[in-house]
Amino acid sequence: MPFQIKYTRAPKAADVRAKNWQKAREAYATTTYTAKLEAVDVDTVKTAHEDLAALDRMVGDILTKHGIFKRDRVKYLSFAREIYRFMRRYGAVPADYIEALVTKYRIEHCDVDILREIVNEMLGTAGGAPAPAAPTGQITL
Repeated sequence: MPFQIKYTRAPKAADVRAKNWQKAREAYATTTYTAKLEAVDVDTVKTAHEDLAALDRMVGDILTKHGIFKRDRVKYLSFAREIYRFMRRYGAVPADYIEALVTKYRIEHCDVDILREIVNEMLGTAGGAPAPAAPTGQITL
């Protein structure tokens, strides 16, 4: 006699299980997403977009002044946005984080002087101290 599983009750069909799972998932996803949307203030989003637009204009002006055009602009904008993200999330930007970013973008063939000018401008407009110089003996720029 082949092995048989004896059920005390009839098992649920796969489509029934799938429908139940989908209902539970939709209910959870909808309530979580709705709660997140309700928690977000429209003015906060508007302010963040205005800040990013101002940052793009500021970096664009610096790059135009130095004659950086086309594809290279994306790297410098990414650099500025990384610092902006860190500032929004944690407040002050430590010098070692700035140096790590400068090294990262130097490897991507960005001009270090332009990167430092972007940092000085960002921290100057944010009320922070000017960008620190590279620590001697550790990072050679």
